[in-house]
Amino acid sequence: ASRILDLGCAHGYLTTWYALQDRRREVTGVDFSKESVVQARRMARRLGVRNVKFTCLDLARDVLRATYDVLVDTQTLQDLEDLDRVFAGLARLLRPGGFLLSVPALATARDAKRFLRSMSRGGFALRSCDFIFFSDCSIPSAYPVITGSLGEGTIEPDFARLYQEILDALTRPCYPNL
Repeated sequence: ASRILDLGCAHGYLTTWYALQDRRREVTGVDFSKESVVQARRMARRLGVRNVKFTCLDLARDVLRATYDVLVDTQTLQDLEDLDRVFAGLARLLRPGGFLLSVPALATARDAKRFLRSMSRGGFALRSCDFIFFSDCSIPSAYPVITGSLGEGTIEPDFARLYQEILDALTRPCYPNL
């Protein structure tokens, strides 16, 4: 991808990493927090990364004018109000053939289904869904890794059930009879 937009970039760790992977790439990180954007800019300057920029904005209210090949969301979108509207705005930022990569922190199957419905109503078709498994303070968990592109698509009707089964399996004791 030649142009990447990192949604909710925080201190810019991933944003800067994307830029470092290919110096010809243009990478933009946006975040609601002015302090986070200041920290991100400092880090990029310290590392000498010139193909990255950071902007403070509210994804739910502000409008971006540029277009991108990839929109990356790492645990930001799921917390925004009026997610349908946010996804519709993001759809206008995506170049033809581009895609959205989202790793939302969804606590329940119901949250996952709501997220995917908003994504669909905003103009994105679900292309793939997988899971990242991790341990948080020794408690096993999982987040979905969702990719979408512009256009119509169907949301897997059993996604909520699958997600709940994964969450249940992770919290089930390994040795229930001990």
